[in-house]
Amino acid sequence: AAKSEVLRLQADLARTQDELNALRREATEKSANAQGEERTQRKRVAELAEQLQEARAEAKEAEDRATRQTRELKQQAAELLRLQGALEASDTKGKRQGAANREMDEVVRDLEETTDKLHNTLDEKATLEKQLTESKADLARKTQELEAT
Repeated sequence: AAKSEVLRLQADLARTQDELNALRREATEKSANAQGEERTQRKRVAELAEQLQEARAEAKEAEDRATRQTRELKQQAAELLRLQGALEASDTKGKRQGAANREMDEVVRDLEETTDKLHNTLDEKATLEKQLTESKADLARKTQELEAT
């Protein structure tokens, strides 16, 4: 009877060791998976950080373009006012007045084109700022996910 009890205990011990080994293998596998996921998330965070820098650079470029175009628009507006004043002050008629009108029309066309360009640049800047905000939010979310793991 004692011999059968020893055999039964040895069998229980062997099953327990098998279960322990299975748990160890599972823990090792989960640890390796977690490390792989962490590397993947770190890589994604680095990619998002790079995208954020690129978006910031693009936004800065758009802002610089908008500033230049605004300056040009102001110069053209000043030129238009000067031409309007010159036209109103002029007593002469005929060719001189016609030429001034044509020149003023050309300046007005240039001013309208510059205004269109400025609006396009401002739209582009708004789009880039939106993308920047989305990238920041995505980066913050990924960072929180990474810290949670």
